[in-house]
Amino acid sequence: MSSEALRTTLLAVVSEKTGYPTDMLDLSLELEAGLGIDSIKRVEILSAFRERMPGLPEVAPSQLAALNTLGDVLAFMQGAAPQLADSNTSVRSEVVQGAPTPSVRAELVEAFTNPSTSSGRTEGASSVRTEGAGSSEALRTTLLAVVSEKTGYPTDMLDLSLELESGLGIDSIKRVEILSAFRERMPGLPEVAPSQLAALNTLGDVLAFMQGAAPAAPAPQLAGSNTSVRSEVVQGAPTPSVRAELVEAFTNPSTSSERTEGAGSGRTEGAGSSEALRTTLLAVVSEKTGYPTDMLDLSLELESGLGIDSIKRVEILSAFRERMPGLPEVAPSQLAALNTLGDVLGFMGGSAATAAAAPQAATNPAFIAPPATQAAPVVNLLPRHAVRAVPQAAAGFTMPGLHQPGAIIGVTDDGQGVAPLVVKALQTQGITARLLTDPAASTACTGLIVLSGLQAVTSAPEALKANRRAFEFVHAMSPRLSDRDGLLVTVQDTGGDFGLTGRAGDRAYLGGIAALARTAANEWPQAAVKAIDLEVGGRAPAALAKAVVHELLQGGAEREVGLPARSDRLTLGTELCAAPAGRCVVDERSVVVATGGARGVTAICLQELARLKPRIAILGRTPLEDEPPGVKTALTDPEIKRALLANETAQGRQPTPMQLSRMAQAVQAAREVRSNLQAMQAAGAQVLYCVTDVSDAGSVQQALTQVRQQFGPVTGLVHGAGVLADKLIKDKTLAQVDSVFATKVEGLLHLLTALRDDPLQAIVLFSSVAARVGNPGQCDYAMANEVLNQVALVEAPRRPGCLVRSIGWGPWDGGMVTPALRAHFDAQRVSLIDQRSGAAAFMAELNEGGPEVQLVVGAGEPRELLARDTGHRGAITAEVVVDPQRYPFLASHCIGAEPVVPVVLVAEWFLRAAMALMPGAGVPTLRDLRVVRGVVLREWGQRDTRLRVTARFEPGAGRQLRCELHGSDGQVLHYSATADFAASPPIPEPDAAGTPLRSCDVQGHTLYGTPALFHGPELQAIRRISAMGEQGAVAELYGDWALGWDRHEALLDLAAMDGGLQLAVGCLFQASGSAMLPTHLGEVTVHRAAAPSEGIKCSFKLRSANPLQAVCDIVITGGEFTVRMAGVQLHARVSVPVQAAHN
Repeated sequence: MSSEALRTTLLAVVSEKTGYPTDMLDLSLELEAGLGIDSIKRVEILSAFRERMPGLPEVAPSQLAALNTLGDVLAFMQGAAPQLADSNTSVRSEVVQGAPTPSVRAELVEAFTNPSTSSGRTEGASSVRTEGAGSSEALRTTLLAVVSEKTGYPTDMLDLSLELESGLGIDSIKRVEILSAFRERMPGLPEVAPSQLAALNTLGDVLAFMQGAAPAAPAPQLAGSNTSVRSEVVQGAPTPSVRAELVEAFTNPSTSSERTEGAGSGRTEGAGSSEALRTTLLAVVSEKTGYPTDMLDLSLELESGLGIDSIKRVEILSAFRERMPGLPEVAPSQLAALNTLGDVLGFMGGSAATAAAAPQAATNPAFIAPPATQAAPVVNLLPRHAVRAVPQAAAGFTMPGLHQPGAIIGVTDDGQGVAPLVVKALQTQGITARLLTDPAASTACTGLIVLSGLQAVTSAPEALKANRRAFEFVHAMSPRLSDRDGLLVTVQDTGGDFGLTGRAGDRAYLGGIAALARTAANEWPQAAVKAIDLEVGGRAPAALAKAVVHELLQGGAEREVGLPARSDRLTLGTELCAAPAGRCVVDERSVVVATGGARGVTAICLQELARLKPRIAILGRTPLEDEPPGVKTALTDPEIKRALLANETAQGRQPTPMQLSRMAQAVQAAREVRSNLQAMQAAGAQVLYCVTDVSDAGSVQQALTQVRQQFGPVTGLVHGAGVLADKLIKDKTLAQVDSVFATKVEGLLHLLTALRDDPLQAIVLFSSVAARVGNPGQCDYAMANEVLNQVALVEAPRRPGCLVRSIGWGPWDGGMVTPALRAHFDAQRVSLIDQRSGAAAFMAELNEGGPEVQLVVGAGEPRELLARDTGHRGAITAEVVVDPQRYPFLASHCIGAEPVVPVVLVAEWFLRAAMALMPGAGVPTLRDLRVVRGVVLREWGQRDTRLRVTARFEPGAGRQLRCELHGSDGQVLHYSATADFAASPPIPEPDAAGTPLRSCDVQGHTLYGTPALFHGPELQAIRRISAMGEQGAVAELYGDWALGWDRHEALLDLAAMDGGLQLAVGCLFQASGSAMLPTHLGEVTVHRAAAPSEGIKCSFKLRSANPLQAVCDIVITGGEFTVRMAGVQLHARVSVPVQAAHN
């Protein structure tokens, strides 16, 4: 085998086991001081190296200490042990030729862990170029293409004189990535050692190096004979000031109105002149809104001046880009910054017409063009999920953001004495906390605990005021939390179970506060967010404050937690359930009152309901007035607006665009109402239309009196009325919140009050999936719909003879969903409800059968909607505080004098975090659990150790989550694994040894005190070994309870699981004399994780073993639980001398 093959394989193995990119590794790097590879990791690396390269010599534990560098390892494997004899010197010098000095090694490690410090290093390069790399121009073109691909800068913005770090923001890791891709595309280019990277300060340096010349020390100029090469490749390069302008132009287009040639702005050729852009933009706006172009002016505001909401904005921009190829793509997050037509033109044309905070060029498409043809809709069976309470014990996790340096936590006053006690309890824990009575004071805080939902409530209107108050505080905090770390916790009392038991009464109207938190979690990806439902239940303020603080400091990673007064902690999940198939509660004798039913989605459903020939009374806000002269013949939106404008002009009036738009909307709304009413009548229903303002109790009462007079007592209610006022929390106003609540929530309150004496047989409320998972820009809409959900839960037990449903609809394919918006939903993998399927689902909900009240229909699985975003929704992070109070048994898990976190404890943390992200999905299988760097508790008993556990969805991984354990700064990776919810492996048989064993009776206490089993009294889990053989053993184990652990909220029996690993370690020590530790668990499968207090058995089966490495399977069973650890890899602790085997 060649030296190069050995070298390549060694670096690949080291990279895999440590996480360092291979291009950063150099043979001169010291294993421990330079790469942090301790003795156990060294054994793991060498074992993997020998597995991949059969025939390499075995390495005895005693020889490992002499292998100090990667070069030493390579030299040893080539047949000579380093520094044992003079004859080895030549071998050593060959494999590390050109290696950097120890100071450069230290710089390399520093560059990996802290790239910001390595921008100005100047070590020379020493590689020699090989033939075949191509011409200078080919090299230049390829280099710029690679840099463009890896950084996102257009190639025409790149110049060879640009500095990699200060000019282009390319740190040391990105530098390695670029050079690797460059060499892949241009075979024959020289390799670049990590020590040489720091000397490549500009793109010109990179090109010159690849052409065979290394840049001189302080450069930007090359020394000596290389000067001519450098001057050729950078000819015509702009000055440093121009470079800065180029980078500024790319990162902040609004500041670059007078760019020099070649600066670019993300705009490509073909976009056309400014006048062409202007003309096309106005034409598109005219077409999509109906305004004549001569009414349009670039200074008109899109929303307040033209009535163009966020949905219409997407449609206009999409059409604009279709007509003008080459215009930059616009991400949804940038839309809010485009306030006027001038802003749009400035963004698209690259001018500075936007306001100070102009949007940046998008890097990903917001949506794709709709298909040319649409297939005819078919009736699909829509997924139907019921919201359920999922018992979830506290995991002992702390919310991130409480202990970070400089943290200030504001606690809003609840008026019941809880808030001051929460503040005091947090201060006792060393956390800076303040009592807040004014929303403006929250701007000085880094975190916010909103206790508005705990205030005393004697009526629904009082509860609604609490929602409003919560929004005021969160809105004031939003500038701080929108783009940085922080904390938001909301606390309400709706029964401790988010209203699921229907016991909340008027407090159900507090339910919107939790949906406010859900939306904030969507809009604030870096913040830690949690909604708590804390049942007061007659408890004193001190007990309530204690419960809140305990959840913050020792709760779990769940985003919503219920804390009932007399039952266990819970979270919310969803369960797929069949549609009810009983008798429909509506027939020709029914009198159904519907709001919002004259237009949109509700009208579609009522047209299907009309086939049953009931009497339908629609309460709508659209007046059915006669159309002005000349308008009746106008059909399209532009035609209607032109006809209205002509009519107004003839009467001496000149309406503004917004006035004209409102007039046209009124005409179109009235036409839609008439059309829908006619369709319902044609289907067989008797229909009454009452112009009603549902937000006005008197108007509702008057309309219902009319209904009863004409049709009789009301037997059914369908509440579908609602309005949207989409804005991010930081941009939303109280007036907008009030408007949304007035129609959706106050309207329902007025209806239920007015119908309290009617013989209702059905109440169907149109809610939204946004209430369940939140939605950016729709905090008020999500809040109002969550109130609907919880009111429905209260009404169901109040009306035992009435069917009550609250349907959280996903987005429908129709109504406000334009082709452009449909494409946007497709890009987000959100399925749309076709109209026929949605109407059929609505009719199914009118059937008897099934106890479900709160539903999510037609939106896929709600918990998986959390994964649709790469932001906060698709990940959960919690802080783990490791101290003697929480984990006293770790004092019995010391290697040397220092406690070490056992791998089984990390397994429980990973399972807890994954289950918090997928509540109700069961216990996942852990795969590929790797020890990257062990966690040594060096300050045990003196200072807490803080770690961060994360679970997140990976793109395209389905129901598999990536789990990681990092240090407190989130940088150093200690453990990693995959949590697989899709797997359902069979329950293993208790006896996994699989080979003949001889009976024995070895008492567990006799095994401890050896170098292998270093465990103290609280972790001596082997009770007795009852059978042994060459390939396995069977033993009885002690569990948590038997060893005196207080772990009543534990998910796993950690003592028993560690005991299984102890059995493997002890047997291997008896057989080979090697003291080993587990470094990798291939698979951890948990069945019925309820640990018994005694009667635990363990079987251990060996797959392979040598003095340095072993692989085995372990099965632990007992009463009600089984755990299988398969593919367990153990490696020798080379610091412990090999002892004689004990047969």
